Amino acid sequence: MQIATILQLKKAKLLVNLIVRGKTISKENLISQDINVYKTNKLVVVNERFKREFATLVDEEEEESISHYEKPKKKKSKPSKKPTIEETLELWKENLSIADIAKNVN
Repeated sequence: MQIATILQLKKAKLLVNLIVRGKTISKENLISQDINVYKTNKLVVVNERFKREFATLVDEEEEESISHYEKPKKKKSKPSKKPTIEETLELWKENLSIADIAKNVN
């Protein structure tokens, strides 16, 4: 909560500076190195604090081996199925009625 407030204040300061200088207000102009450094430093501090307070939950060795992304699942290959058009044609050649063909195809 405090981090979000501080980031909003930093962006507000940038916005005021842009207006005073008469520059264009854009997304690129509202991002600064100061904001990026602040975010990075906060993440490092929170990560270290978490490791310190919950050291029993996370071992260093386990942390390195854990993947935060799921491996893509391999698609199972479906058995090749005869196209419906071919099935219908074969049944038609057997002189079946349209109703019987519909029952057999589905």
